[in-house]
Amino acid sequence: MTDSNSEAPVKNGADRIELINENHDVLNAVRRLKTGDKSALAEAAGVSWPTLNKDIKKLENERAVQLIKNSDPGEYIYEVNPNYAYFIGMALANDSIKLSICDFAFHALTKGDLVERKFDHLHKHLSFNETGENKHVISFDIEPGLRAMMDKTNEVVGIFLAEKSESFNLLGITIAFPGYINYDSRMFAFSPHVQELSETHLDELVLPEMKKSLDERNIFLYFENDSESAAIFSKESLFLKESLFLSDDEELYALRNKKNVACIYISVGIGLGLVLNNELFRGGTNTAGEIGHILAPDFFNILTPTDEEKEDKDYYFEDGVKEENKKLPLCKCGRYDCLENKLKLDVFNTNNWGDFYKKTTPEKLRDFANTHKFRYRVLGEYISYMFNLLINLFNLDIIIISGRIVKNIEAMNKNHLELLKRTSALKLPSSACKCSISNNERAVLIGSAMAAYYRCGYKDQEDPINVRWLHT
Repeated sequence: MTDSNSEAPVKNGADRIELINENHDVLNAVRRLKTGDKSALAEAAGVSWPTLNKDIKKLENERAVQLIKNSDPGEYIYEVNPNYAYFIGMALANDSIKLSICDFAFHALTKGDLVERKFDHLHKHLSFNETGENKHVISFDIEPGLRAMMDKTNEVVGIFLAEKSESFNLLGITIAFPGYINYDSRMFAFSPHVQELSETHLDELVLPEMKKSLDERNIFLYFENDSESAAIFSKESLFLKESLFLSDDEELYALRNKKNVACIYISVGIGLGLVLNNELFRGGTNTAGEIGHILAPDFFNILTPTDEEKEDKDYYFEDGVKEENKKLPLCKCGRYDCLENKLKLDVFNTNNWGDFYKKTTPEKLRDFANTHKFRYRVLGEYISYMFNLLINLFNLDIIIISGRIVKNIEAMNKNHLELLKRTSALKLPSSACKCSISNNERAVLIGSAMAAYYRCGYKDQEDPINVRWLHT
């Protein structure tokens, strides 16, 4: 790859945004296919060959796309210039703000990447995860309360505005959160797991002077539901085989042009993002996907424990109180018996996020299937119930499941998920639907950055972006 830092000219952010907005489909085709075949690029972008040829020349002249030598002798391929633009995905939680920086190729930058690209201010002021697959994740702890969240959000945005490198062409920031926005009143309408945001105006999160600085530099600030961000990531990453965003699963890569994908997240909450007919599905009021707050069966009492499981059910509470004395708490959605509420209580004997985190550390979850055999079977029934609903209703091609629960329980692997899927939904659609496990922290952060890319060209419109995918 050529040195993008030295090649990319200093160019007005508004001009870059206009170029991206006018060429989204061509840029997506170049990013996904990595080929020099203009006929293939034209087909993938849905344009004629003459139009593709004209657009590619313009993108090359503006250094958004570059022709590079492939590993095969004598072969050249088109590739997006990774340094042409940058996008930031942020995620808000009760006790932290996490974020990732993505370049124009959707690669999430690590600390080493900042050093290599000479982003000195960012390198000095951002603390990355040092190990594992989330080395691109930057974390900031925050104290409880809306004021602390606002202060830290503005501090983080200020760090990016202070970067002086002319090659740091930041065009967009997306802030993801659990819940949904009322776009008419521009309010965080409902956020059950970051309650400080509920009924908070969007403009309250970022100070007016900070928003003014963003506007002056043509950096768009956008808000997105975290499950929708994960769905954008999950669909987009199917095309990016070499990045191993989801896994090294050849079977999934072969399904990259499938139109219907669900992304389920199971942790302190249960989130759902849907891509239906190659379009991010939001519903009539932009609140689609609240699967965690549907009425759920009482699997804890429906299932009969085996002799081996009986002790786990009888001693559900640590002090030995029998299961018939179990009390359901009231969920923030207003129900006692929603899926999210019952899963937390029935499987982990908890009704608040602080206690949930204590009982679901990686160490405690790792061997959960063996130490709590009955409750692990109850967990499987809840997952199977979700599979049944989604597959039978939407005839899905792919279900991608993520979150701390499936990530850390060793027995909850792809084979077990396949079994839960096949024993719940109708045979034909169930057999056709493929399951995979993803890293949700990666999905939400990079998906939010991708949402900022798709936001380019929407000006100050506050309505949610309408993301579509073409076949490649």
